[in-house]
Amino acid sequence: MLQTQSKNMKNWSSSVDTGSGSVDTRDSSQNTFWAIWDSVSTLAQVVSTLDQVVSTLETFPEHLLGWAGIVCRH
Repeated sequence: MLQTQSKNMKNWSSSVDTGSGSVDTRDSSQNTFWAIWDSVSTLAQVVSTLDQVVSTLETFPEHLLGWAGIVCRH
């Protein structure tokens, strides 16, 4: 049994990809937290960007919107 586990570990360790040059050594609970945090952060950036786009469109002269081929109906 121990010999089989040792062989399996050797096979597993030889298949680990370290090509990126960095290995994440945090335990898996931290990995999950940071993955979720990254998603929340990205979502906040998207919402912020959309708010800026809406704000810009609201202040943009309507006659220029028609010139650019954009139809704006309130």
